[in-house]
Amino acid sequence: MTGLLAPIGRSKALTPMRYKSAGRKSPKNLTKSHRINKDLSLSPYNRKIKRPKCSTNASCQSIREEHTEINDVIFSWNCKTSENKFRIIRPCIILKPDLAEGVKMFGLCDSDDKDSASLISSTFVDIISQQPKIFLTPKHSLKEAYMKTLKDMVSQQNVLAKHDFTVVFLHKQKLCCLNIGQCGLIICRRTIKGWEASKFTGKSVFEKKLEESEKILIISNGSLFNSVSTEDMAKVASKYWEMRNPNIASWEIIELAKTTPCPICLVLFLGI
Repeated sequence: MTGLLAPIGRSKALTPMRYKSAGRKSPKNLTKSHRINKDLSLSPYNRKIKRPKCSTNASCQSIREEHTEINDVIFSWNCKTSENKFRIIRPCIILKPDLAEGVKMFGLCDSDDKDSASLISSTFVDIISQQPKIFLTPKHSLKEAYMKTLKDMVSQQNVLAKHDFTVVFLHKQKLCCLNIGQCGLIICRRTIKGWEASKFTGKSVFEKKLEESEKILIISNGSLFNSVSTEDMAKVASKYWEMRNPNIASWEIIELAKTTPCPICLVLFLGI
């Protein structure tokens, strides 16, 4: 590379210019506005906020709480079916980005009996919405709400079909997941070498603190998990994370399942 292109400032008076950079400093006649800023903390691609210094432990704690909260989550879901997906699949998707102040919840319920899956989803959301302090004991609250959902279905003599169920609870940097059956969760972490993915399936309920580098969540039903690898799903989602487009990411992921009946995928981008 024989030269560097100095960044264009916001002022119309500034124009790009080149100068030699073979181990020498930039020309002295360049103004301060034209010099290349090497402070990576100002890069728009570096989302991490630089924490101010503090003198006491109490103030440090308050600063950590302020800067680790998940400010924004953008999400999209998709599926492949021969029927009307908005009538059949949409009620099975759980989307509650405003469950409570600072609390977000996403998930899906999948079953061959779509009416039963839809009723399970709506009943669960109604029950969990009545718990205003779910963030205090998320693991217990999610599990209790699910068990109460099953009891209500039986007591009201509704069809309780065999189903897979996954719900993810987000509060600040805390993630809690309840998983039942073959559906599950993929967490994608951004590293220097690229993206790494971890898959969570099977009957479980777990809680973890999200790292700053964990930017993508993929919730999928068993049909999709059984036909598309974790690496392939993470590769597609990470490509569209740069574009801030979970809609196309979810669509391309289900397109990977060529012969799978009714794959369902919900993609979430964190901290956008």
